[in-house]
Amino acid sequence: MDKCYDNIKSAYRAKALSLLRDSDHSTVYLMPTYRSALKSSKPQKKTVLQWTEDSVETLRGCFECADWNMFHNLELNEATETITDYINFCVNNVVPKKVILHYPNNKPHITKEVKTCINNKKLAFRNNDRAGAAAAQKELNQLMRRAREKHRVSLEDGIRSMNNKKLWDCMKKMTNMNSNRKLIVAMNDQDCANELNDYFLRFDMDSSLKVSEGFNIDSILTCNPSDQLEITHQQVQSIFNKVCTKKSMGPDGLPVYLLKKCSSELATAWCPIFKQSLDSHTVTALWKKSIIIPVPKVPCPSSNKDFRPIA
Repeated sequence: MDKCYDNIKSAYRAKALSLLRDSDHSTVYLMPTYRSALKSSKPQKKTVLQWTEDSVETLRGCFECADWNMFHNLELNEATETITDYINFCVNNVVPKKVILHYPNNKPHITKEVKTCINNKKLAFRNNDRAGAAAAQKELNQLMRRAREKHRVSLEDGIRSMNNKKLWDCMKKMTNMNSNRKLIVAMNDQDCANELNDYFLRFDMDSSLKVSEGFNIDSILTCNPSDQLEITHQQVQSIFNKVCTKKSMGPDGLPVYLLKKCSSELATAWCPIFKQSLDSHTVTALWKKSIIIPVPKVPCPSSNKDFRPIA
């Protein structure tokens, strides 16, 4: 009896088949017991904004024609929410959207051109076009070689660079760290989420600072008009131009790409809001919100202290 060895215990299930002609050996069909990542996980649908020059120019025209003074006369929280909703309304009506599928077995070197060539090959195979399938396969091999080479050069340049963030991103791609991470605890219980929320906010809810008798806090918050900070339109525009477009949007839903491309128009809207926030010594409620993801510190967390809040 012949034997088959593998490096994973109970990785295959054997099934006996018929003999091959006059051979005295039986055919054994080895079926894998595991499921591939493509079959075990469904593809995720993501809706992304397709930013074009025409859409950006249209948004600039919308913001230039807007009467921002109408919003600035409102209360701080109401003005912030109204301006944010109006900007999101313009973005949803102007910028086209596209739904993409993200498969669990996607490779970083698979580009849009490679996917198009794969689809052409599948189409030729379904139409029984052997010549077209062979030509598509030849083109696919060339595209794959160029894509792998481009990905290799990108990783090597990131390792040689002195940018720590780029170096760390390259290390995560090579080790496939993000895809190998397993979710140990499912945070689907609403009571558990509220408990974690109260635990993470314990320092804000229970302040340990004690004000001594005779101490007037208004003397610190109140300052002379000549000592107040001045926020100009150029300063706000400069800050918007320096934002990193790779950052994700916050709970307000404002795209970071929009702040950079329409910095001059949006600075007109937000500059009075920043001044009002400093003059009143308050931060609007919308800017205090954040999306917190509890990341386990240990393999098997058992209490709230075993989670690290990541915003």
